[in-house]
Amino acid sequence: MSSRGGALQAPADTPAEGRAPAPPARLPLVVYILALGTFLMGTTEFVVAGLLPEIAGDLQVASPRPV
Repeated sequence: MSSRGGALQAPADTPAEGRAPAPPARLPLVVYILALGTFLMGTTEFVVAGLLPEIAGDLQVASPRPV
């Protein structure tokens, strides 16, 4: 049979009438690992920023304080 002309075939993965559609596919594991790594890197930056006055005091370095 020729590939040109004629009726189009429906994809095999389309749900039939009356059936619920298939659940969406899960994300690959690497996406979750990258999201966790990004969260942890951002968290460490904020933790260090909050501790800077104490670190400066321990090292006896003057740190500017907001007025």
